[in-house]
Formats: sequence, structure tokens, C-alpha cells
Amino acid sequence: IILSTTCHVSSSAWLSYWADKPSDDAVITWLGGDTGALAVYSGICLFETVFTFFSLLLCYSAAWRAAKAFHEGLIGSILRASMRFFDVTPVGRVLNRFSKDMETIDKELIIAVWSYVFELVKTVFTVW
Repeated sequence: IILSTTCHVSSSAWLSYWADKPSDDAVITWLGGDTGALAVYSGICLFETVFTFFSLLLCYSAAWRAAKAFHEGLIGSILRASMRFFDVTPVGRVLNRFSKDMETIDKELIIAVWSYVFELVKTVFTVW
């Protein structure tokens, strides 16, 4: 996440520098003009895409392991429940609750956590 955020902030900084450059800027001239500057910007954006992909892959694999552990704990609790629990609680209610909790962990939680961490790191890097 830190590398993708670094590339994100760097691409914004490079675009700002490139847009405000004077006509005889030494860095842009050294790069070969606007074509070289565009190549630098494209490279930064490519690295950002790759790093974002791998950070999402890492987050989703961690979320999969967490969901698996949660599911095993939840199913273990259900299997260890007393018969009185099943006499009082309809099976449909248990199944709906079980599926709703798993859906929340599988779909909503990982997106919320990843977005929070990404925005936090982006804010720290922008202020820093």
C-alpha cells in the first residue's frame, strides 16, 4: 500500500511539475521534451497500477484467511450449541444470520478496511 501511495503522490507531483514547467526547463529538456516527460508519467502510473494490484491481492488473501478462521469459529460454536438452542431457534434464523455475517466479512469489511488504510497512508504521504 505504501508503494502504490508513493506512486500516486509522485504522479500528481510530476504532473504538477510538468504542467508548470518553463519552456526551457533543464529536466524536461534532458528527458527529451514532452515525450520523455509523458514517458516518466506513464511509468509512474504503471508502477502505481502494479503496486495497487499486489496490495489488493495481499489484502484479499488476508481477508480470505480471516473469513476462513471466522467461519471455522462460527461453525464450531453452532456445532457445540446445546439442543435447547436448536429447539428454541429456528434453523432458518441460524442460517440467515450465518450467511449475513459471512457476507459482511467477505464483501463489505475488506473494502472498508482497504479503503481506510489506503486513504490514511495517502494522507500521511501528502502531508509529509
